[in-house]
Amino acid sequence: MRACTASPTEISYNYSDDPDELYRAEVEFLTAEDWKKELDSLYVDLLDSNGEVSRDCANPDSEAGIAYAKIKAVYPKKTKEMISRTSTHELVSEPAVRGVLGAVKSLKAATSSSIYGQLQEFVDSKEKNSVKAMEYWPLIKVVRIFTKAKALATGACLVDLPGIQDSNAARAAAASNYMKACTGLWIVAPINRAVDDKTAKSLLGDSFRRQLKYDGTYSAVTFICSKTDDISITEAADSLQLEELLTESFDKVNSNKDEIRELKSKLANLKAEKELLEDEIESIEKEWETWEKLGKKISKGKSVYAPSAKSPRNKRKRKAKPRGARKNRRSADSDYDSEDDLSDFEMLDGSDKENSQSHDEVPQPLTEEDVEEKLVELKANKRKFRASKKAKEEQMSPIRVQIKQLQAEKEALSGEIRAACIRGRNEYSRQAIKMDFAMGIKE
Repeated sequence: MRACTASPTEISYNYSDDPDELYRAEVEFLTAEDWKKELDSLYVDLLDSNGEVSRDCANPDSEAGIAYAKIKAVYPKKTKEMISRTSTHELVSEPAVRGVLGAVKSLKAATSSSIYGQLQEFVDSKEKNSVKAMEYWPLIKVVRIFTKAKALATGACLVDLPGIQDSNAARAAAASNYMKACTGLWIVAPINRAVDDKTAKSLLGDSFRRQLKYDGTYSAVTFICSKTDDISITEAADSLQLEELLTESFDKVNSNKDEIRELKSKLANLKAEKELLEDEIESIEKEWETWEKLGKKISKGKSVYAPSAKSPRNKRKRKAKPRGARKNRRSADSDYDSEDDLSDFEMLDGSDKENSQSHDEVPQPLTEEDVEEKLVELKANKRKFRASKKAKEEQMSPIRVQIKQLQAEKEALSGEIRAACIRGRNEYSRQAIKMDFAMGIKE
């Protein structure tokens, strides 16, 4: 969202073995003499012929704008009029500034988060809408961080610079000046911007490119493209003319998608059939419990009758019973232990008798043999439906495995297509940036 590095930051190997100094840092400030020279130079750029702050200070890319941004960072409470009427000697002598000039602030910590917190006020630029407070970055010559990184054990020193396309032109200028001292320069940019924004040519200033030409240090510059995996496959394949090369892979991916779609449809049908069988099993279990209770009534000498298959209550309870309630079936059905609750099953009133029996037929009380015969029949039916359910599950299992294999194959093919597009764009970008850089030097 905003600039992070406001001062050149050197990162070197930490040779200290003290556990409390696993991370060390030094913040070196400009001397009072250096800051006065800097202010004198800034005033030349900032003030017009009348000794007033130039109107160009509103333009952050102008020399006056750079000078104004730097002075305002250190002296945020001073207005344009105050700046124009205050001498550089007075600015250098202000207590808050005088207290840090020429100093080297040493920091140490046992954890990276701790050293990070200590460094923030020195190296981090403030939010644009934050309360006006003095910023240290214009007064800092360099920040040095020492850490136990194996990559730096050879003596290599990495320098994190403010971006030279920073919104604050003063920080950008500081980075440009520091780069002249570097033996190698790494420029990191997202790969889409590196090519589209002509980074190789526009990111480096004219004077810096001219210096590269005179010094013959072209090889000192390395462009690093990040976010290479952030890519649109269809756009890349079309732009890089890879569609013909990848036709076979694209066709195979589409074929896999069609097969997976068909298998998922087949699996859904089998699931639906399995659920119907589960409903049948649940219905049989409920009917079993009903007949079992009728048998208990008979053993107590009571007259009971076969439940009506068309009983409105029976149908209503079956339809309203939610799926997944089978686990609590026995506790829920325990309500039927009372005679009143079993009245629909044990004895039919006159209207039910007329609906369930023909006018010429009188319902007969059930015997123990009738109940036993019905329980045997229900048991056989339950066994048959369970076997059918198991068969459905056996049919579903290989389909699931096949879908998983096809999906893995599709993902692997998609990965190969993606990798090919990334490689193609990388190679294209590499050549484009080289050409862009060469044209910049030539200009």
